[in-house]
Amino acid sequence: MGVGLAGLCAALWFISCKQKPPPGAAADGKSLVGIGASVQRPQPGAPQLPPELASAAAADASTPKQPASFQWAGPWLVVTDAAAAAYAEPSSEKKQKIGWLRNGGRVPVESEPALRGGDCKHGWYKIVNAGYLCGDAGTTDANNPKVRIALRAPNLEEVLPYQYARNAKHGTPLYRSVPSREQMLEYEPYLKPKPKQEPNLAEPVDGGAPNALGAPPLPLDAGVQSDAQVQWWQRDNVKEFLHELTKEKLEEGADDILIKRMVAGFYVAIDRTFRWDGRTWYKTTQRLVAPADRFWLTPGPK
Repeated sequence: MGVGLAGLCAALWFISCKQKPPPGAAADGKSLVGIGASVQRPQPGAPQLPPELASAAAADASTPKQPASFQWAGPWLVVTDAAAAAYAEPSSEKKQKIGWLRNGGRVPVESEPALRGGDCKHGWYKIVNAGYLCGDAGTTDANNPKVRIALRAPNLEEVLPYQYARNAKHGTPLYRSVPSREQMLEYEPYLKPKPKQEPNLAEPVDGGAPNALGAPPLPLDAGVQSDAQVQWWQRDNVKEFLHELTKEKLEEGADDILIKRMVAGFYVAIDRTFRWDGRTWYKTTQRLVAPADRFWLTPGPK
């Protein structure tokens, strides 16, 4: 009796399994995978677009997009100030502001300013297909010296828009303009040639007694400056208090030429490289000047 009951249970279990196909199989026992993509079950990690979007996406992928190029035969206004605001109307009211252009920015404008006078001495130029820009912030003269030294536009075809350089030494100066030779030696005392070490004839010869020339012995701290007299970047233990440096400390000693000093590891974005007074310099995208011999150029990602 026990054997017959066990056999009946096994038969019922077999029939129930035949009625309901397992996941991944069709009702007729055939796999769904071979039927077609329309009934293929999506797998985790492989999202699928809805049918109404899939056709549009396929059409976009098959039609390569061409970059739009703007042709303008009229004048272009180049921003020569640090930055310039664009306005919806020829007015410098804050509520009319629609955007900014930085130094070196170029926009196509109509030939003559729309309005002159008031708070815009050189008149408002109508930007093609946009708002207005005050002519005081730039020029339409491509030969103007300020245009030649204006910032270059970023290279949007590369991963990095500019070349970057990493500061190698503590205390590297950032200048507002290129310093003279005398100013370089003042701000960068490490450029001064080191004097030759001459033997000290006044050095004591018998435990501190005056030497044969009659000169008194030198104190142990002679010629040694205290930490208060030495600038932060000149101290031997500078690494121990880098975490205490503040913006004010980096700008210590700033004047009309020097704007600040840099910590090793800081980066600058290079607008251009040039030679001056026998030295190579970087002009940064912040319109500052830095000595190239204090930096390492960093290659961009491939």
